[in-house]
Amino acid sequence: MKFSLNLLNRFVNIKSIPTKKLVDRLVFSGFEVEEVYTLAEATSLVIGKVIECKNHPNSDHLHLLKVDCGKKYGVLDIVCGAPNARENINVIVARVGANLPRINLTIKESVIRGEKSCGMCCSLVELGVDKSLLSENQINGIEEVDPSIKVGEENVLKALNLNDTIIDINILPNRSDCLSYFGLAREIASLFNIKELNIPATKKFTNKSGQELVKVKTKLCPRFDIVKVSDLKIKDTPKYIKDALLVSGIRPISPLVDLGNYAMLLTGQPFNIYDADHIKSNFVIKDDLDTELITFDGKKVKVKKGDIVICDKNNPVCIAGIMALKNAAVSSSTTNIYIEAAIFNSQAIRLTSNRLGLVSYSSNLFSKGRNTLLVDEALTTILLLLDEFTTKHKFVSYSSNYSDQLKNLNPVFDFNINDLNSRLGSHYTKDEVDFVLNAYNIKKVGSNKLQGPIYRTDLAEQCDIDEEVFRYYSTDKLDINFDSYPKEFIHKDNSPYNNEKNISNYLVNNGFYRILSYTLIDKFKDEQVRVFSNDSSYVVRNAMTSDHEIVRSDLIPSMLETIHYNLDHFHNDFKLFEISPLDLKFGTRTFISFGLVGKRYVSSKSSGENYSFFDLKGYVSGLFTLLGIRNERIHYSYSKNKAFHPKASADINIDNTFVGTIGLLHPNVEQNKVVVGELDLTTIFNLAPNKNKFNTFTSISNIKRELSFEVNDKVNYEELVHEIKKQNINKLVNIELFDLYSNQETNKKYITLSLTFSSNDEHVALKNEDIDLYINSIIKAVFDKFGVNLRN
Repeated sequence: MKFSLNLLNRFVNIKSIPTKKLVDRLVFSGFEVEEVYTLAEATSLVIGKVIECKNHPNSDHLHLLKVDCGKKYGVLDIVCGAPNARENINVIVARVGANLPRINLTIKESVIRGEKSCGMCCSLVELGVDKSLLSENQINGIEEVDPSIKVGEENVLKALNLNDTIIDINILPNRSDCLSYFGLAREIASLFNIKELNIPATKKFTNKSGQELVKVKTKLCPRFDIVKVSDLKIKDTPKYIKDALLVSGIRPISPLVDLGNYAMLLTGQPFNIYDADHIKSNFVIKDDLDTELITFDGKKVKVKKGDIVICDKNNPVCIAGIMALKNAAVSSSTTNIYIEAAIFNSQAIRLTSNRLGLVSYSSNLFSKGRNTLLVDEALTTILLLLDEFTTKHKFVSYSSNYSDQLKNLNPVFDFNINDLNSRLGSHYTKDEVDFVLNAYNIKKVGSNKLQGPIYRTDLAEQCDIDEEVFRYYSTDKLDINFDSYPKEFIHKDNSPYNNEKNISNYLVNNGFYRILSYTLIDKFKDEQVRVFSNDSSYVVRNAMTSDHEIVRSDLIPSMLETIHYNLDHFHNDFKLFEISPLDLKFGTRTFISFGLVGKRYVSSKSSGENYSFFDLKGYVSGLFTLLGIRNERIHYSYSKNKAFHPKASADINIDNTFVGTIGLLHPNVEQNKVVVGELDLTTIFNLAPNKNKFNTFTSISNIKRELSFEVNDKVNYEELVHEIKKQNINKLVNIELFDLYSNQETNKKYITLSLTFSSNDEHVALKNEDIDLYINSIIKAVFDKFGVNLRN
């Protein structure tokens, strides 16, 4: 939300606080200040009056002006090309030497097509005012200044209310009270210990007429207040209010509409103002209509059951919280009005607004939740503001419908200062905590209970007070150590957190970049590649767009989207990975995905080689080694996943448990030759040993034997190794491919394996007869499984 410091100063005195100090205090107390800028910027300006305007003799669009700039500067000759230049208007004059930094211009005396020009008549755009705040005439022409500002006035920015600084703050969801000038004024007063606030005292309204004007037929409207005011004589919206609306991105429309919008800025409570002469009966709030309506600006929309609609009897007059309808909108001739201040279900307003494509300032506020306890303050404020918009008005009646479900919005809760210091690892004293409680108007109830002010519904338990104290003081009050931390915050060496951290470091050290992608994807991506489950994914009921309606079940679709984005931006050689938990119907799992694209280079001068399946297999093998998973437990086999290339991909099992797939994708899925993969880290962590074992170094040499098997096309290296590992020979510590040979004359193929045996004991050497027993058992197992013998 954008705040004008000039307007903010009306409610809390911040004149003596430098802007930087104010912003720093807000930032370090938890507010996200996104931008700070001045509304306009210029030097050497003066208000002048055009006393003569002639056409330039050598131009079809320029004018020769004589501008009276008062006694000090006299009459200046100025050449001007603005279409609205004419006699008897007051204008902003930038004198010779003036600096206009927003357009990077310094005014100099010049000759334009043979005519002398001693200054420039300015538009607000040239002073730096954002075009979005201006009308088309103001953008295309010079500014026509109100005649009430005297000629010769040099403090032009102040006179035009442009000497203002705007701070744009991203208000976090827990502080929706600060989505208003009153709310931010209270926060600043607390942070700077300012005692006086210029916020009107809340008046408690009662229904003196005895007439019930409201009937609520939906649980989605917990409070609905209506005030009737008659005999209005309306005057124009004050300029400072128009300026405040523009700064906030709200265009002034008419006095009564501006009244509601300005009161909304101050209080954070949206209002709706109806022409009372068009309301035929009492107000009825319902959510069961299914019909077409016309908004006040002439747009046709269709409401359905679940949309909150305000009616007079059965005739709809407003889509609640979003937009009034044409049949009850106020106009310049309105003399009797109803002022509505209500609370609507935030989710219902958000869903209706998104579906109908009607987004307004009020719908945004309702979507973030409003405080029911502040409706009285809001009504007090808007009724007091009527004096600035009318010369006459009469308060007629008030009616309210208030739900019992909102009685506990301002609870009393337990508080203990020792718990606060234990949680924060701090040493705040009782006086320091009491100072914060007083600053935020938090009441003590008894000896160990607190109650927040009614405008802070986010203060409901001990931890909320802990946060207030923490953000009020600097961090030197904290003891930065683990002594007071709960034990569950201290991670063990073999925890999933540390395993993920170690994997991430391992991959980054090997040239990978870590990515973070959206959890929500579209239906096509969800079905594009599935590694672990073909079950249907979760679908978001009321998705913002169709591109983000599915909760993903795999990471590879997101990896492919990131790969395509980089390729489209001419990044051709890279390695990526992502680690993320996924919510699946069989439980929550943490997955890791990989993506290898382009070429790897040995040096900057090498031609490079394309990444292949074996590159990724090498990184995955290193990952398993990092987790202490021995090679004999791991089995690679040709992937049966139809999304992957059948001859350039592999499914991975650990102890016969499937943990992932790596390799090239099938050309039907991905045209680019990219190597991808996905592993189930949750399963892998459960299979990994709790502790890595260390084998002592031995002085006894290992023994190697080579076995060459005569094989057919149905037997491959991986299957041979897997079968040998199943024999569980603890002295067999390594198996490697020694040779792969094809005899072209006989068409016979041979796979030669190198087997390494170790005694694992520095005092006992292996005997030849023991090795022979191991070898014989291996040969027999291979023959029994595959029917193949040794060569020769």
